[in-house]
Amino acid sequence: MPCVDFGQARAVQSPLEAVQNLFEMKCTAAQPSSGAASADTFGVPEFFAKYVATQRDLEQIPLLNHTPLHKLRPNTLVRYRCMIQDTFDPEHYLGVYEIVNSRTGERATLTGKYQDVVDVPEDCEIDFNSDKCQHADRLPLYCVPVPGESKWTRDAYDVLGMHQSNPA
Repeated sequence: MPCVDFGQARAVQSPLEAVQNLFEMKCTAAQPSSGAASADTFGVPEFFAKYVATQRDLEQIPLLNHTPLHKLRPNTLVRYRCMIQDTFDPEHYLGVYEIVNSRTGERATLTGKYQDVVDVPEDCEIDFNSDKCQHADRLPLYCVPVPGESKWTRDAYDVLGMHQSNPA
């Protein structure tokens, strides 16, 4: 049975696990209709909103601008202070897909939302012929650090604690 009582540390360190659990809860409550699950957010924004409600909460999420990449675990939730410079053409992905365990024949429905690539566990393969597979699209953004940001602006963020982070 999926559970989404993660706590902030786990939500920051394993956000895709939280997303998958929310997706499973949505599917358990009502089977997704054609296209609905891939277009639906299944409560993800509301779930993470409670973990960024205060300044102290935000400080627990690493800021990519000030945290070296080698100090971040893969798939960690991060903040990024930036400017959107460009948008690209829509990107198509598997919003919902079904995997089959090749040893046991067990099936599971997963979501590809909020991920770059689909996660296929060992000994499993995607059943592309499944009725549960749904394609979706998203709009990639090209983000750049704030251009021309002066030292006094960065220092002001430091004083406000806007860049403090505790990477795992």
